[in-house]
Amino acid sequence: MADSKRLVRPLISVLIIGATVLGLYNVYGDNSEVVTMAKQAACGDEPKCTADMRSQGRHAFAQTFTFQTNLKGQSSVDVACTRSLYLIGGYTCHRK
Repeated sequence: MADSKRLVRPLISVLIIGATVLGLYNVYGDNSEVVTMAKQAACGDEPKCTADMRSQGRHAFAQTFTFQTNLKGQSSVDVACTRSLYLIGGYTCHRK
């Protein structure tokens, strides 16, 4: 019983520290690729669309953006980008 406690407690500590580091990276790391994907999601298939970022929210599990576009009927577009496995994996972006 004492042997299992010596293994479980450090393992849980390492998992919590790892999750914290990944969350901090998601919030404070370089997100230039995510911004590019979000602009593409905001414009869709429109070839002459321009998207100017108005606001951005970065969280451990997702990033949200609001873009001002020149699309007919949609001057403001909200986009959410999430990772495939919460803290890790590639981002996918979609309109809200």
